[in-house]
Amino acid sequence: MYDYIPFEIYDDNVKRMFPQSVNKPKYSELFLKNRALLISKLSGICTTSVFDYNLIKQFYETQAPRIELGYNTSIYLNEAYCLSMKEIEGASCIRVLVGNSGDISNNHQTIFEYLDKLLPSDSEVIVPLSYGNREHIEEIKRIGKMILKNRMIPLEQFMIFEEYVQLISKVNCIVMNHRRQQAVGNVLIGLYLGKAVFLSETSPVYYDLIDKGFIIYKAGMLNNISLEQFSEICSLKYDQNKERLKTYLGAEYVEQQYSNFFLDFSS
Repeated sequence: MYDYIPFEIYDDNVKRMFPQSVNKPKYSELFLKNRALLISKLSGICTTSVFDYNLIKQFYETQAPRIELGYNTSIYLNEAYCLSMKEIEGASCIRVLVGNSGDISNNHQTIFEYLDKLLPSDSEVIVPLSYGNREHIEEIKRIGKMILKNRMIPLEQFMIFEEYVQLISKVNCIVMNHRRQQAVGNVLIGLYLGKAVFLSETSPVYYDLIDKGFIIYKAGMLNNISLEQFSEICSLKYDQNKERLKTYLGAEYVEQQYSNFFLDFSS
């Protein structure tokens, strides 16, 4: 969707680093006209994001109602599994997970700059880079090493799900600086494991979670808080977030969504 509307998913650092990669695709006027016509005739728009739905309403003429269809996160976030993970207590240093891939929409550099000023020299900034454009990944690694020095820990190998959950269970917080709906699964795992989560304040995910009562922090805060404040945020208990997940993405809630959808569809 974001390729078709004037919505910026890259920050200024990315635009400077990858000027040839941030341009939106060019589509013919006929294609865009037909696309808009099709959207105007839709009977419903299925999305978990109210923010994204409002973007569609903003840029297209449509009266189609929003249909919320999620998925049962308890399939992979069951409590027994998560409780088997090792806890962060006793870690020898601060560990921060930044981004979910080598895709430049992670807007890595801005977060690297924030964390460089914030974190002590023995911290670890863990950066998953197992997929994405190889040239982009190499540049992200170079920039990360230049800014963070030895604190930059790139992860370039794919991890099985169990290993990735264990990794998240051992970090102090998660930072996702995407401006679009992205890395939602990673965010949900972090919330379920009680981690402090920082998201871009332009992200649909940020607004949707805040609207549902989750405790989420703005990524921009990392540029303006002290290490003491950061440590306090990371040490808090976020049981409320786990309960919100059970309420809004648990089996009963999702089952009711699908039940309502098929009842409306058949009527």
